[in-house]
Amino acid sequence: TAAFGPVGELPARWRDRPPTPEQVAAFATTVADLARAGHDGAHQIWDRAGRLLAESVIGAVRRTGPVEFEVPVAGTGGLFGAGDLLVAPFTAALRAGLPQARPVPAAGDPLAGALALSDGSAVPAPLAALTVHVDLEKVDIVEEVETR
Repeated sequence: TAAFGPVGELPARWRDRPPTPEQVAAFATTVADLARAGHDGAHQIWDRAGRLLAESVIGAVRRTGPVEFEVPVAGTGGLFGAGDLLVAPFTAALRAGLPQARPVPAAGDPLAGALALSDGSAVPAPLAALTVHVDLEKVDIVEEVETR
């Protein structure tokens, strides 16, 4: 609570003044520090986060149809910077739910991955169903967002 104030006050305070991405991300660092210091609840948060991220990967891969080949999976983004707090439960859940998954080091950051996928050349054919290509010249993004 030293960094964020009383937990019970956060919803009301942030409803009136939404947090910045940096403020939200700071929670991950604080919870990681607590987990490393032995706080059981903080460790449970990281364990669940790893399992939920793995479930997302498993669901996305299964959406492509039957998986009869090895699937390389890399974790990117700030949460994976927590190391084993996230990677261990992520990998365990991934292997349990999708034995074909092969954890690999990320070839770059999330933006590099998005750029590589943007033209479709970096997408293995069986996984092409997971990518969506949008011609921004033909889509009015403001109108799309406003109608949702």
